[in-house]
Amino acid sequence: MTSLLLDKATWTTVATTGLHWTSPGHPPGELVLSCLLLAAATALVGAIAVRTLVAMARHPFLPPATPPPASA
Repeated sequence: MTSLLLDKATWTTVATTGLHWTSPGHPPGELVLSCLLLAAATALVGAIAVRTLVAMARHPFLPPATPPPASA
C-alpha cells in the first residue's frame, strides 16, 4: 500500500512540474493541458483521501482498545 501512495504522490509531482513547464512558453493548447494536469493531480490527491477515509472507517489506523487495569 505504501508504494501505491508513493506512486500517486510521484504522479502529482509530475503533473505540477508539467504546469510549471507549460506556463512560461504559452504553447498552443496550454489551457487544455493545464486543466487536464490539474484534474489529474486533484483526482490523485482525492484518491489518497478516499483510501484514508475508508481505512479510518475500518479502524486499521487505531490500535485495539486496551482494557483498564485491574484494581488490586
